[in-house]
Amino acid sequence: MNWLSENCGARSVSPVSGEFCAQSYTDGSRLVYYDFIFSVMLDISDTTDGVNTDNMFEVRRWQNWVDEMQSEGNYPDFGVNCYDYELQNLANSVNPAQVYGNGSAKYQFPARLIYTEDTAWHKDISYRPLWNDSDLWNDDNSWKDMDLYFGNHELRS
Repeated sequence: MNWLSENCGARSVSPVSGEFCAQSYTDGSRLVYYDFIFSVMLDISDTTDGVNTDNMFEVRRWQNWVDEMQSEGNYPDFGVNCYDYELQNLANSVNPAQVYGNGSAKYQFPARLIYTEDTAWHKDISYRPLWNDSDLWNDDNSWKDMDLYFGNHELRS
């Protein structure tokens, strides 16, 4: 994880920049993007023998595996506070990322795991929104003078 040897066949999964909070919700949960790179070192050829094409197909099999994991709903377990997972390929083709003088090349493609995470602060708060029309409006379409409650936290309207 997060390290790639220069040897042919070496593979790694490297986080891009850690998790990114894409959106926070009023119930305390948040939508998280976790971006990472699948990398593999393979021998490369400077002829037309098909080695480079075979390499791209080999790495494409990894991309297909990511798609299969999404289809099957098979995700890493990030604990009981995480749910609604989605796994995405972020590239539609595979290309060498770097070619080395020793006759090898690094192939890679980015992927993203999206999930919802409950944050600890709201676990002890009961959530009771008042968002239907009868709660917000009087019969004459004026605002009601009322208190809105978000769990134990009172908000004035």
